Amino acid sequence: MEKQKLTPKQEQAKKALLTGHFPYMMQAVALAYQMVPAWRHAEKGTPCSFLDLFQAAKKYDEAHPHKEGDPAFFYVSLEGAIGYCPTGLEFQVSWLFFPMEPGKERDAIVAKVKEEMEAAEKAAAAPEPPAPAPAPESQICFCSNCGAPVKNPGAKFCGNCGHRLEE
Repeated sequence: MEKQKLTPKQEQAKKALLTGHFPYMMQAVALAYQMVPAWRHAEKGTPCSFLDLFQAAKKYDEAHPHKEGDPAFFYVSLEGAIGYCPTGLEFQVSWLFFPMEPGKERDAIVAKVKEEMEAAEKAAAAPEPPAPAPAPESQICFCSNCGAPVKNPGAKFCGNCGHRLEE
């Protein structure tokens, strides 16, 4: 059986998944979320939900796009901790978020995220508001010279032929 050849991007993604090294914070968060439902900020110790972390990762990635050849990466440990390594050397990882310990506080954060997700799904499933009704026929004017509709009822000249309109 012939081995399938991967594109360079697919090869890079496979390597990132195997090593836990990701060029973008959003990729690291996506993997860590599969292991951990909530984190604590490494410096402050404050709880952080998936939605908060996702928004922070999105802002960071937009503000700091990854450049080709940059050795920096985000690291996800086997336990789900997220770190950043600016030098490309794994032993110099600065930890950003640690998995939150099980308990009432984590359960409350997970429940809050679940409620927010359900509310967002309901809002997305809600029917679209109806489109505004077209202008009544009485407001639409036509040029007496060429018969084209006049877009602006207060216009003095026809936009199609330039003929002076009657008031």
